[in-house]
Amino acid sequence: MDTYAHALGADPTVKYSTYNLRLRAVSNVYKYTRGMNVNTKIVADTRKSLTKSATRGAQKVTNRSFNSGRVFDALASFYKSSHFGISTDDAEIYYRRSFTFCARTDGCSRADDLRHLLWNTDCIQPLTKFGIKMELSVEALRRCHSLRMAYQGSKTTGTRLTAACTINKARAQHTSDHELKDTALALANYVAETWDKRQLLHPMDKEAVLISSTKCQRKARTWRFDPVQGKKVAYDWPCGGSCGKYHALSTDRIAKDTIWCLERAQVDTKEFKSHQSRGNAETVIVYPSAFSDQFTVDEANKTRARHSDVTQNRYYLRQPDTEFMSKVVRLQQNKRRKMFPEEFLRLS
Repeated sequence: MDTYAHALGADPTVKYSTYNLRLRAVSNVYKYTRGMNVNTKIVADTRKSLTKSATRGAQKVTNRSFNSGRVFDALASFYKSSHFGISTDDAEIYYRRSFTFCARTDGCSRADDLRHLLWNTDCIQPLTKFGIKMELSVEALRRCHSLRMAYQGSKTTGTRLTAACTINKARAQHTSDHELKDTALALANYVAETWDKRQLLHPMDKEAVLISSTKCQRKARTWRFDPVQGKKVAYDWPCGGSCGKYHALSTDRIAKDTIWCLERAQVDTKEFKSHQSRGNAETVIVYPSAFSDQFTVDEANKTRARHSDVTQNRYYLRQPDTEFMSKVVRLQQNKRRKMFPEEFLRLS
């Protein structure tokens, strides 16, 4: 094990994340054999040297935040300035991107979470003003008062259904252009635009919410780089390739859609990557919780992001954007006390 760790450390192409990934794989082998501990002195020293390396060390995560309200404003402005006309392709892609950012922000979600969002009442449940369940349809999403969302699989639950969170509709008295910034309406518009395509979904993706905009033209076999093996390995698509059906959107495509939204608001996407929108949303919810009677400080991590206080403080919580906090402070006290998290996220 020490020889292997030393060889990895001497290889200039092996980065810190790859080093940890390979040792974790070896550690799991030992775990199921003799329970041997791979954290020897050489392993620990090599890990420290990789961590301190300027070129091979762990990626530095920003401790700043951006104003999510600016992104919602930019998306609304983009819609107003875009005349989609009779072609629905541009409208479909816009609604998909808009819903992606809205859902990830309101739900403090990963891109992989949205990949596991399905069109059924376990994952999506429109609710009336009194919390009564409505049928799942485009019209119900347009009329609902709030929306319950869960995911059929996640990083922490595997393939099991995650806990659901309730997403409220932003109200006109607290949010400008609230209909153009609403998660449920963005989903309703997207599903309506893609309804015909959903009849041609591949059976393994038949309930996927986010779907590809073109029919499958994949090669039957592709090659992917496996960081554990350190080489490219063959991957055969389950559909057989070029099946002519539509598929669920990939995690990478969902992440790129998020980046597109950030770029519309001129957010520095070199500093703020796709996954950092999750921590940014948590930060925007945590700090205003002291001013509102509608939710508590635990709303972001325990209800929406679904992780512990320790995880939030270590990986996600950051300094709030100064422009955003100045707007929160200037709000009238009676108005702040009645605002939902979704309205703080859209504050502009």
